Amino acid sequence: MNCWEIRAACAGGTEHAAPHVRSAAWSGHVRVSVNSSPPRKSTFGRVLASLATLALPPTCCLCGAWGGRDLRGAPLDLCDICRVLLPRNAIPCVRCAIPVERPGTLCAACARAAPVFDAAVAPYLYAYPAEHLVRGLKFAGQRLYGRVLGQLLAAACLMRNGPRPEVLVPVPLHAARYRQRGFNQAHEIARFAGCTLGIAVDPGILVRVAATREQSGLSLRERKINVRGAFALRRQPHAAHVALVDDVLTTGSTASEAARVLKSAGVGRVEVWAVARVTLAQRSTDVPDISDGLRIQDRH
Repeated sequence: MNCWEIRAACAGGTEHAAPHVRSAAWSGHVRVSVNSSPPRKSTFGRVLASLATLALPPTCCLCGAWGGRDLRGAPLDLCDICRVLLPRNAIPCVRCAIPVERPGTLCAACARAAPVFDAAVAPYLYAYPAEHLVRGLKFAGQRLYGRVLGQLLAAACLMRNGPRPEVLVPVPLHAARYRQRGFNQAHEIARFAGCTLGIAVDPGILVRVAATREQSGLSLRERKINVRGAFALRRQPHAAHVALVDDVLTTGSTASEAARVLKSAGVGRVEVWAVARVTLAQRSTDVPDISDGLRIQDRH
């Protein structure tokens, strides 16, 4: 057993293990009691976890400095300085999370025609270093980033008022894309967000039935057409309040189509939780989607 496996065992699960350790155990679902606190470890388990943290402390995945703690006190592989550097989405639209000028208001697009989903959470803007983490997970297979992004997303959701969703549903990949990538980045993020918040994560509710084109380079109208009919219900959600989880929210076309399927199945409220939000300025210049590979330049 290597040091990462020791940390995973002492912490009480594979969520604290290195990417190559976690990948072997990430085939199942995270099932936690709805809106409950995460399972509590025994006294012996807590002592082992503390010793493991002392011996194998969290390390910032951006600069290599000592890591920090999330709002639940769990190790976070991100230092306080790099966390402060994450570009905050300070004043989001209350419906789609696009940046707006006044708190608690709708953007012009949502005022004209609201999206299918009822609310969105996107705590960061799609810019460095949040962009680095998202792309590193999605295109370079850095699954450690999935844990960090999930913890950051959970921290933002902990600060919200109102009831939490009963289940988190990762936006699914088409089977061909999943085989190519080997994992679903939305599921990786949802797994850790759900574990932190004590919310069930179910990746089997929706299935992507159409291998759509890359959204990058498409207009808003083309994006809506591209994802139309892309999702289908695999099994009944049995929940009145669901949150769709994804890495980035761009125009909301994909999220709206997935939300439409869930609402057709009887879900009353569908939220969208994404780590980062693309701004209107970025959409006008088209954020590149480098799905053929990723070369990350170290900016530290």
